[in-house]
Amino acid sequence: MKHGDDDGAGIDRKLHNPIEDRLIPLEPLDLSSIRSIDDLVRAMSKTAFTGRQVGEAADVLETMARDKDCFVVMTLAGAMTVAKQGLIVAELIDRGIVNAIVSTGALMAHGLVEATGRSHFRYNPEVSDTELYEQGYNRVYDTLEPEQNLDNVERVMSAVLEDWDHSEVMCSYKLNHAIGAHLLMKMASRSLCPPSPIPSLAWTWPCTIGCARVREGTRFASIHSKTWSISPQRSFGRPGWEFLRLVAEFRGTGRNSLGRSSNCAIAAWARTFP
Repeated sequence: MKHGDDDGAGIDRKLHNPIEDRLIPLEPLDLSSIRSIDDLVRAMSKTAFTGRQVGEAADVLETMARDKDCFVVMTLAGAMTVAKQGLIVAELIDRGIVNAIVSTGALMAHGLVEATGRSHFRYNPEVSDTELYEQGYNRVYDTLEPEQNLDNVERVMSAVLEDWDHSEVMCSYKLNHAIGAHLLMKMASRSLCPPSPIPSLAWTWPCTIGCARVREGTRFASIHSKTWSISPQRSFGRPGWEFLRLVAEFRGTGRNSLGRSSNCAIAAWARTFP
């Protein structure tokens, strides 16, 4: 029964017993009992805030990975490849934990930089953005992407697109497939180990990779298509139908999201097909 204002003062309450209500008690994080990363993450699930979310997310990922009837979709956004997280994604694909990826085009482009053997670099906060621009550096938070990297990627994309069959409808997963095939062929011709980041192995891995943001994902295609005598047909709905075909083969689906805008990424991609 309420007797006071909206701030709760004067409200008669019946205090519950949390044990009787079957609430789950939290536990302090005891580092003396931690012997592995698995121990640490499991212990974090019994704490609070983001620590608990990490532990619970690990449990969900493990459940999806062990369920062979679950089609797992990974949505990626943010500067993950610039932050050197690409091999983690590659490992999840290689182990069969991830069946499909929906990614922003920018993330794939930065990953392609790595796949061509180029590097990203630490940012020196004493150098202003104006100076960095004049020196040919693009700052991504605390990391630098040299403009030379993007020039090199543009040359790679030119070679890929020149070999494209103009009668073939272009879409993001097919383009990534072609990029991977091109890179692996180049590496094999030099007797080098195949590159590892995400775009380069789209050729060899049983994983559908589609770009969520049309403008980013087709930047290089838009630049170079005007140089062809016949412009390629482009279909942004094709990856969606391929995705639905694969999902239909499984009894359940799960989603693993990395990056602060991953929900926006999958929503933007979903709008590209009816």
